Amino acid sequence: MARLRVEPGLLAVPFPGYRELRIDLLPTSELVGAEGKEVGEPILFVHLLGEPGEVLRTFDQPLPSRWQLGKRQRYPLRIFQSAMARPLPPGRYGLSVGLYEAGGRRWPLDVRGEEVDRYEYLVAEVEVPPAAAGEPTFDFSAGWSAPEVGNDQQVLARRWLGTEGRITIGGVVPPGRLWLTLRIPASPERGVRVLGEGDSAPMVSVSSTCGDLEISISGTGHHEFEIPVVSAESELTCSLTFRPNFYDQLEGSFDRRSCVLEAIAWIGR
Repeated sequence: MARLRVEPGLLAVPFPGYRELRIDLLPTSELVGAEGKEVGEPILFVHLLGEPGEVLRTFDQPLPSRWQLGKRQRYPLRIFQSAMARPLPPGRYGLSVGLYEAGGRRWPLDVRGEEVDRYEYLVAEVEVPPAAAGEPTFDFSAGWSAPEVGNDQQVLARRWLGTEGRITIGGVVPPGRLWLTLRIPASPERGVRVLGEGDSAPMVSVSSTCGDLEISISGTGHHEFEIPVVSAESELTCSLTFRPNFYDQLEGSFDRRSCVLEAIAWIGR
């Protein structure tokens, strides 16, 4: 259905860091559904493999644009170890890819790599080095809830924010970048949503002492963003402050929650 190439063939991903896998996808056929059914938007699945058949991490991602015959799609895909999840043991791991739709249907690909499962191809390796001194540490203020276990291998752990919270990052050596994924729920999981006076949509502002930066994240759903680290407020230390303009009041409780942080990782110079 498509020609797929990825680079590089070997990625070194320390904890808690990330690296970018470069994707080059060229559709060579129209997508065909089973028994004439309409085909949904395809998703590129990426599995980090341990023992044969053992999926340790997933990095699945929808394609950045619609499937169009002959239209090449080139984009980066982050392979990471989130600071909120357990570190991977040092060693080398396989990285496999494939193409599927939400219903589970997979399509064959023209790929330089061994087929390790049905339409799943081994395309690269990930090397996890032994833990070393000098990697960043992340300290969460009282505004964040305790870590929760995620519900799959895509999100291994997450932390909910109340009405305001801070993350202090230690051990950073500028320059570098912090990468985060934040989710603003579409509606309260329990209770009611309270917005700030005059506000019509949920939003989270993030201010950084790592480089005197402030950004606003608006709208429900998942948001990926990067914070450049170009300075430190004290020796090798800087911080991020999160201020949502909303909170969800849980029924029968004084507990308030707003957005949820699902991944945070670092890449240095």
